[in-house]
Amino acid sequence: FPVTISGKVKTGTGLCLRNGSWTPADANAECDGGKPAVVVQAKASLRADVLFGFDKADLTAEGRVALDQLAAAIDASGVVVVTGYTDQIGTAAYNQKLSERRAQAVAKYLATKTNARFQVAGMGSKSPLPGTELCAGVRKWDRKVACYAPNRRVEVDFLTSK
Repeated sequence: FPVTISGKVKTGTGLCLRNGSWTPADANAECDGGKPAVVVQAKASLRADVLFGFDKADLTAEGRVALDQLAAAIDASGVVVVTGYTDQIGTAAYNQKLSERRAQAVAKYLATKTNARFQVAGMGSKSPLPGTELCAGVRKWDRKVACYAPNRRVEVDFLTSK
């Protein structure tokens, strides 16, 4: 599940993150203005269709198994940022709440498996993945749901301060 990412990224909640490959050449005033660096140890992106049923926020049995495997990789001394995303089906307000409930469910479950500290955010249907913009033209419901599936995800970032 976890994969190392390189360089510096910004979370959906505006946190500036960097991992072990960050160098001073990557510095900028917005993220590195004298604040302690936050380092991404690892990142996992979990498909919502594994974790939840369509339009649901209750973890499936398969989702709990996936999270058990992920929990084994979490450093209890760090911070875990859990960010939920939805597809573009439904209203922006509804999708925002659903993404928050999904992120909360993942964090709550992982908290039973580790002593790490958690931050939770929902991004709704913001930040769709490349290629899914073509889904808007799909007419058949089951095909539209399948087309948008990559956008329904929960991202988990493992952070430490340096």
